[in-house]
Amino acid sequence: MRVYRDPATGAFVPPPAAPAPAATPAGSQPLGVRRFVEVPGTSPAGGVTVDLQGAFQSEVTATVDRDGHVATRCADAPAVR
Repeated sequence: MRVYRDPATGAFVPPPAAPAPAATPAGSQPLGVRRFVEVPGTSPAGGVTVDLQGAFQSEVTATVDRDGHVATRCADAPAVR
């Protein structure tokens, strides 16, 4: 997720007209050719939603021990086909 803020006022602002391309470390490959589209929100608060098309999913599990302490664990979800 990326947000843009005016350094002088701290207000959230729209992204620059021509954002810099994301850096890809040498020897690595980009995440693919998926194109995620922002859809304007319909609530009075505005905002946007993005259909991630199954990407960036994790499974979260939680267990409770004898003393009632909760432990959580995240694992990558199986790949969406």
